[in-house]
Amino acid sequence: MDKTTEQLAQELKEFKQRLQLLETSTDWIWSIDLAGNIIYSNPAIVGLLGYEVEEVVGGSSFPFMHPDDQSLILEMYQKAVSRKEGWSNWEIRWLHKNGSVRFFESTAQPVFDEDGNLTGYNGIDRDITQRKQAEKELLQYKALITQLNDLVYICDTQGNILLVNDVFEEFTGRAPKEFYGKSFVPLFDEENLQKAMDLYNRTLHGESLRFELAFKDTGILCEYKSIPFRDNKGNIIGVIGIARDIMRHKKNEEELDNYKHLEDLVSQRTEELQKWKNVFDHAEWGIAISTGSPAFFGKVNPQMTKMYGYSQEEMMGMAVSNIFLPEDQKKVAEYAQKSIKEGNCTFETRQQRKNGSVFPVLINLTAVKDNRGNLLYHVASIQDITELKEAENRIKESDFRYQRLVESMSEGLCVINQHSEITYVNPRLCEMFDRSENEIVGYPVTDFMNDASRDRFLEEMKKRRVGKATTYELTYVQQGGNEVFTLTSGTPIMGDNNQHQGSFAVITDVTKLKKTEYELAIAKEQAESASLAKTKFLTNMSHEIRTPLGAIIGFNQILLNKSKELSLPEEYKKYQKNIHNSANLLNELINNILDLSKIESGKLEAIEEDFYLDNLIKGLFETYDYQARQKGVHFSYHIDPNILSPIRADKNKISEILINLIGNAIKFTPAGKEVKLKVVRDNSILAFMVIDHGIGIPKDRQSIIFDAFEQVDRSIAYRYGGTGLGLAISQKLATIMGGKINVVSEEGRGSNFCVLLPYQEAAESIPRDTAYTTFPPLSFIDSDASPSSFLTGTTILVVEDNLMNQELIAALFVNLGVQLHFANNGKEGIEKALALQEEGTLPDLILMDIQMPIMDGIEATQHIRSDPELKNIPVVALSADAFAEQQAQALSIGMNDYLTKPIEMDNLLLVLQKYLQKES
Repeated sequence: MDKTTEQLAQELKEFKQRLQLLETSTDWIWSIDLAGNIIYSNPAIVGLLGYEVEEVVGGSSFPFMHPDDQSLILEMYQKAVSRKEGWSNWEIRWLHKNGSVRFFESTAQPVFDEDGNLTGYNGIDRDITQRKQAEKELLQYKALITQLNDLVYICDTQGNILLVNDVFEEFTGRAPKEFYGKSFVPLFDEENLQKAMDLYNRTLHGESLRFELAFKDTGILCEYKSIPFRDNKGNIIGVIGIARDIMRHKKNEEELDNYKHLEDLVSQRTEELQKWKNVFDHAEWGIAISTGSPAFFGKVNPQMTKMYGYSQEEMMGMAVSNIFLPEDQKKVAEYAQKSIKEGNCTFETRQQRKNGSVFPVLINLTAVKDNRGNLLYHVASIQDITELKEAENRIKESDFRYQRLVESMSEGLCVINQHSEITYVNPRLCEMFDRSENEIVGYPVTDFMNDASRDRFLEEMKKRRVGKATTYELTYVQQGGNEVFTLTSGTPIMGDNNQHQGSFAVITDVTKLKKTEYELAIAKEQAESASLAKTKFLTNMSHEIRTPLGAIIGFNQILLNKSKELSLPEEYKKYQKNIHNSANLLNELINNILDLSKIESGKLEAIEEDFYLDNLIKGLFETYDYQARQKGVHFSYHIDPNILSPIRADKNKISEILINLIGNAIKFTPAGKEVKLKVVRDNSILAFMVIDHGIGIPKDRQSIIFDAFEQVDRSIAYRYGGTGLGLAISQKLATIMGGKINVVSEEGRGSNFCVLLPYQEAAESIPRDTAYTTFPPLSFIDSDASPSSFLTGTTILVVEDNLMNQELIAALFVNLGVQLHFANNGKEGIEKALALQEEGTLPDLILMDIQMPIMDGIEATQHIRSDPELKNIPVVALSADAFAEQQAQALSIGMNDYLTKPIEMDNLLLVLQKYLQKES
């Protein structure tokens, strides 16, 4: 872009800012550079030439110009550029996008840069096509009217004089050149001007008028005939006026009445009449001239013969009544009399063709009279309106269908005016209101609402008045007092000036739905109450069953440990192991039933967290490797190296699923065989595969193993143990996390369980623990390690109301170097802790039961946390309540950890180690 063009672009920007108010101008406003390229155009070009602004800006203006004008305009443009001057009122023919020619009057001003150099032009082009067409029409009249003694003038639609004949100055006392293109207003005084303007406007609306007016300067009183000036398409483009000097007319009345003189005058203007004959012959509608009484056709155009099926010869002299139906002729005669009285009338009727077919027509009938008011002939313009009538019938049919649809709708329809008065209702709304249409229409819609709905409606109407549609609930009251609940959708009706004129409403009866919602709410409340009762029952049952079960497992475990030191018969040891296995199976069954109950109640949700998956897998391996070795089974694992970074998923549920699957695999795999755990990744899916070489699953039983309480063979429960719930719980947990579990198995050759779970990468990097996630070793007490060293010299306060559990805990801690103190309820526990504090032996840890008389463990913990002397003591819940709700409540009020009964010494020691082991 050169310097001149850059400057021109800046000037263009400023020019566009100045012309913002002209963006809606109907004239074409443009800017060009010196090469004639268009650099700006206002939107008017779309309507004037059919081009979008983007189609013309950036290109030359000359291709849009008529080819015959290009060389002349280019020459004139070059002269203007060389003189550094603009131009005014150049007539230019531009080509419309559709190929038609449009006439424009162009005016432009030069644009200079800061150094005085000419850079381009800003201009305005005005469409004068209509004026040029009118001028063309005027040329056809000019020769005809020049020699007439009457004053003849033609004006455009703005009242500007386009043409007058030679007697203009004689009648008006003014030279014609003073008025060409200017208004006729100065020709009349104030008294006559108002009348002239009124009559002129009436003529523009299609009336043909006769009246008397006097010119201001000469005082000549004239009789005028004013008729619409139409183009060849019938559009009114001005007014033709004939003014006859009344005094001169009386002197020459006999001469003017001589019809032969007019025929001679017409014959002398054959060339001009031939042009009008072309219009007559090629009109798209029928034109007929009729004379006489009864009337007969004097002349018809070709469209008439085509329309009615007669030849030109047949129609000439034919009675007009032949094309009218007998039953319509009386009415048509009335219209003919009306045209004689008023000069012109338009009406619809039916007519028949030569072949007898009947069709509808629109007739414009004009009575042509002589200067005495006597009828000379009728001119009829006849249009076949068959297609129009068919369209009207289609609209009527559509309206009828719409009305039927509205009347048969299941929703109520209502229209109200700006005063909220009902103007229309459909039958369904009458049924809703239990009133007739007459009892509703004309009344305010608020008359049929209850008080609350009336207030709501008035609020919604504020939105409607600013053009907003809304949907809301209203309650209407029937005649008998019953309430009808509805969902009302209100839409504003806005006028042309964007003023609110009323509203349209669709009203849906939701009374049954409201009733159903109410019943559902009651049912939901009852279900929630039943669920709460169920939860309370299971909680109590869990507590009541786990308490004695804990004693059985705990004391038996002590006996098992002691039996190593005593020489008991083998059959006694076998009895002890049977008690241990049966109690553990019963404990597993209780745990699984509680887990299944929580899942099926919908209270279990996926809880995602960021963690290292390899840590979790290594922890599981450490836990089950010992159990596998004890049985003689080889257990191994493999982790895809692509998932060593932290992930986001529900760690606890993944752990529970894998614990179930790995436990089953080891359980059903005989000694000397192998169990494998593989973890791989596929995009955003983790696949956990637990592969064993155990007993396998028959194909006909593989579809039921994930059903609750189902097993491959009932004898398995006796041979291997188990409840039949582990796989069902695992499948449901996988579903909660958006995954699933599949199995491939062959009886006698093993099984492959595959868990597919979605996951996400952790949002942020998290620190990796040096120790991976661990699980309680399955024989903590049986191991050779001595876990009691960290317990030596510690003081533990046990708050437990069950004496058997106190005795069990005391037995578990024998020879571990722990100073135990017991309290029977929460109140005693607080008092005991304070007493020990005064003695200087503040408890290192408190084991707190939850359900106790006088004061439960929750309230006791709250007291401890509020006491400055006791608040830092670790408090571990030791309860038979196994539900997550109880555990969450305990942790939320300040307990540090939560262990469920039966007490597993392994888990207990891990928790004690967590809070009591001193840092080295």
